[in-house]
Amino acid sequence: MSYASKYNFDIVIKNNTGTCGNDMFHIKSKKDLFCKIDKLLSKNYSISLSPYYDIHCEYRAIILKDNIELIYGKRKPVVFGDGKSTIYELLCRFNKNYFEKASSEKKLDKVLNCNEKYEYNWQFNLSKGAMPFLIEDEIKKNNIENMAKFVANILGVSFASIDII
Repeated sequence: MSYASKYNFDIVIKNNTGTCGNDMFHIKSKKDLFCKIDKLLSKNYSISLSPYYDIHCEYRAIILKDNIELIYGKRKPVVFGDGKSTIYELLCRFNKNYFEKASSEKKLDKVLNCNEKYEYNWQFNLSKGAMPFLIEDEIKKNNIENMAKFVANILGVSFASIDII
């Protein structure tokens, strides 16, 4: 409670063994915290809490034996209205493969005003509609590679997928 209070209950809580953003929650209230802790601890023996950060871009580096084998960025599913397209149509333009197969929700039928922002999901998981992209800025790419190698070295791992914000 003291940790959550320190961050005004604006935290992320997740299980420690999950993948793909499943069982990961953005908490905004004391009531929500208790509910999600109960849910997570009913299926898991350990959970993590961290402050919530409004992240605009996330990067992933795949490292094998001190070599970066793959590096890319991830954009979360955020669209901006044009005054005529539904949220669903805008999301399909953002990531056609994901959103054409996603179940249609009533709230996705709304037409956004010009430049009105809609954030489908706060997570950067590709399995939740985010889109990968190649990093063209060589300085940024080198910085991300160096951070990933540093983290892998600290952790003592020879194979890892390391996300950097």
